Amino acid sequence: MASWLLLTLSFTSFVCCVYCKTPLFVGTLLPSEPNDFVFSPLTAPAVQLAVDHINAISNILPNHEIVLRLRDSACDIGLAGYELYRLLSKSDETKIALIGEACSTVTQPLAQISKYWNIPQFNFLSTSPALDNRKTYPYYYHILPSENGLNPGRVAMIRSLGWSHSLILVQPSDLFDLVLSSIGMVVYRQFQF
Repeated sequence: MASWLLLTLSFTSFVCCVYCKTPLFVGTLLPSEPNDFVFSPLTAPAVQLAVDHINAISNILPNHEIVLRLRDSACDIGLAGYELYRLLSKSDETKIALIGEACSTVTQPLAQISKYWNIPQFNFLSTSPALDNRKTYPYYYHILPSENGLNPGRVAMIRSLGWSHSLILVQPSDLFDLVLSSIGMVVYRQFQF
């Protein structure tokens, strides 16, 4: 009887190991409530859906499974920094990447911090041109182009409409100062003033 029980337990352990996958932990920092910058309650479920699709296809990451560790950052620098520390200091889970933050003003300090852990940070919402600086943010990757990447299109639209004047109203911040500076250079080059 004892040998049958031992054989059953051994077989059960073997079957479990054949079907288990190695977890790949990804820290995710996103605001869970809408705010002035981004409508975000649907962002986390969209990220989870994408991960579920990846995990369901066995030939994308064979024998591995992405596991999200979602934290609410509330587009707040202090809270996001605290949650980043909580994510990275959990010693039994090695994070292979970070996703987020939604607000450029919070993404910048997080990207500066996460570089010390050599963890790539992927972002699909922050568009600050400052994040293009590879020296300051060596492990940061945009999914969307930065605001500067849109400037040639903006200028082309102004040109195609035949406008001789245009006005850009922005909120004073480092993000928009960089965009205005960049669009000014693009306008100068294209219109040859």
